Amino acid sequence: MKLSVMSVALVSLLAGCASHQARDSLNVQDPTVLQSGFGTQQSVEAGAPTTEWLARYQGMYAKTMLPELEQRLRELSSDASAYDGAKAACWISAAREEYKSGNQWGFVPEAMGEADRLLSGLERKQVLSADNPKLRTVSEVRPDLWAKIGAEKKKADAKKDCDEPERILACGVVQLMHAGHEAWRRSFDQSEKRVDTLIDDMSGIDAKIARCPRPVVEANEPMTGNPTIRMIKADALFHFDRGDEAGMLPDGKDALDRLANELEQHGDVKNIELVGYADRLGTPSHNDGLSTKRADTVRRYLQMHGLGEVPMRSHGEGSRDPLVQCNDTNRTALIDCLAPDRRVELLIYADSNVGKVQGGKL
Repeated sequence: MKLSVMSVALVSLLAGCASHQARDSLNVQDPTVLQSGFGTQQSVEAGAPTTEWLARYQGMYAKTMLPELEQRLRELSSDASAYDGAKAACWISAAREEYKSGNQWGFVPEAMGEADRLLSGLERKQVLSADNPKLRTVSEVRPDLWAKIGAEKKKADAKKDCDEPERILACGVVQLMHAGHEAWRRSFDQSEKRVDTLIDDMSGIDAKIARCPRPVVEANEPMTGNPTIRMIKADALFHFDRGDEAGMLPDGKDALDRLANELEQHGDVKNIELVGYADRLGTPSHNDGLSTKRADTVRRYLQMHGLGEVPMRSHGEGSRDPLVQCNDTNRTALIDCLAPDRRVELLIYADSNVGKVQGGKL
């Protein structure tokens, strides 16, 4: 069925209205992008390429450079910054997307240039700034989202092992700049869709950052004074002959949660020393390693569950300093008798006494 002239005009009018609504929702900050018609600028301020821009980007060919960037990304060491690595990967993806679409505006080489800059810094193990260089083909959109990403990045930086939120924020920056490019070339509807996707990706970021552990605070100063001693039976914390978090018992975690809450409420704990012990079964080297692992695991657990700002240190004493003398010949009976030797002791240094519990119970 053929559309009438009136119908075609109405469709064009509605499309134009939709585009204007998208443009307004983006809160574009560049006044040159808002111009249209015969008064539109073709100046440097409006994004015209300069001699310096051409000298920097004209030799970047996506057909050869994109595979090289992807190979460099794959070869990065595993300890590279999650934020910068994700940012480089997302710049590569943005460049490839626009290259496939036939983008000739200059955004493809700029995106590859950003990926190259980040990868070069990571390869040299440099500390990279989170600031984003201004690109010729990108106009700022949604300053409110820029502010939110900046605020969330500060929260994530204050935490430890916050890789997933860091990656979301890094790619959020690239998404927002990609949307800025689409606004720059007056593709307001496409820009708005990309912003909507970013908003979906950012949902729940606060909760994700809240779950990241706080940085470990090591106790470097000498511990002086008379500590309160808490003794926790290792059998209550771990499966037999285990000292890792995967080997922790549910009741043991509950006990540590209660202890962390008590000490957090107490408020004046200055530092904590954790000492792990094993029974005399096993070789000395095995017992030294097992006792250290138990103390380290309890320390990390407490730091991740409310005591991240309390300076702590931990070490193991193996089977030294036994509490019981057992002469049982039956192995099961001997293991039961030696249970008190399998323990983690907490020496809690505080401005006032936090209570000394007898019998090794929390």
